[in-house]
Amino acid sequence: MQPTSLDPPFPRRARRVRNALWVSDHVLGRRATGRLLGGLKSRTDATLAASVASTRGERRPVPAFDGSAEDFVTQVLPAGEPVVLRGAAAAWEATARWSPGFFAEQLGDEPVRLLHMNPEDAGSGRTDGVDTTIGDALARLGEGNAAYLRFVSALMRREDLRGMLDVDWLSARRGPLSPPGNLHLFIGGAGTDTGLHSAVPANLFVQVHGRKRWVIYPPSCSPAFRPPMERAMYFASRFDPDAPDPVTFPEASALPAMEVELEAGDVLYNPPFWWHKVSNPTVSIGVGFRWFPPHLCFRASPTQWLLTYLSVNPPFWVGAQLGLDFTKIFTTRWTRYRPV
Repeated sequence: MQPTSLDPPFPRRARRVRNALWVSDHVLGRRATGRLLGGLKSRTDATLAASVASTRGERRPVPAFDGSAEDFVTQVLPAGEPVVLRGAAAAWEATARWSPGFFAEQLGDEPVRLLHMNPEDAGSGRTDGVDTTIGDALARLGEGNAAYLRFVSALMRREDLRGMLDVDWLSARRGPLSPPGNLHLFIGGAGTDTGLHSAVPANLFVQVHGRKRWVIYPPSCSPAFRPPMERAMYFASRFDPDAPDPVTFPEASALPAMEVELEAGDVLYNPPFWWHKVSNPTVSIGVGFRWFPPHLCFRASPTQWLLTYLSVNPPFWVGAQLGLDFTKIFTTRWTRYRPV
């Protein structure tokens, strides 16, 4: 695993044991692992909690970066940590023109599925969603998370809208050995949020309208978040960085994190498998440019890389065929979730 400036002070052996137990949860099921290795798990959890007993969950700003595309590829990608590119998209046509009203006019009749990805849904096994239209969801933005548009794939079909972004600028920062990226549109009302989660793709997130706040942790913090085992390509936790529960999550509540609030025109790089909670202080429109760099994913977290390839809900190869269309991935379940 690539070391980062935010790595928790977990003993190396305890971290390795906890990651091995995580893989065992996937292969055997959490109940079977508990029966066979429950004592080892309890001792390891106690060691992890003791190692951060004197740590306080301070917040550090995500560092800014203003170098060229070549600098990004040679410096940021190998470092494997988030950076914010302030004002990088300020001159793009999308930043000047996009608003909820703009999309109500352009995409109002397009069908969309509103996903259950609120903080309270983490690990609940909910794989369904609400089918509606983009126009209907935009008309209900004031209803909060119930009308949050996530992972909308319309930009991949609408060349005119895609042309309002500088896709060449984004693509130039993928680096070598990386497949083409995918674009996902997010539109949320003030007060909406998505719970703590992580996934395999690298992400350049463009804030187009309003503000969006991110709280970010490195993959090395995974044991502290006690992610439910869903055997899926996506990892989620019930831990809320903004309302830490030291009883249920004794290690996570003590961990430091990065934090950034994006303004319109800012771009955030979130590397593979970095955990993040995202919230919208205002009505917010943003675009995630995601791509899958295998070498960077493995360096970020060999454990999560392995669990991603071992996913069966749906299988990884099905997810690859879906082209990082997360709406389809989240709702294409070959095995209905049960606690395992």
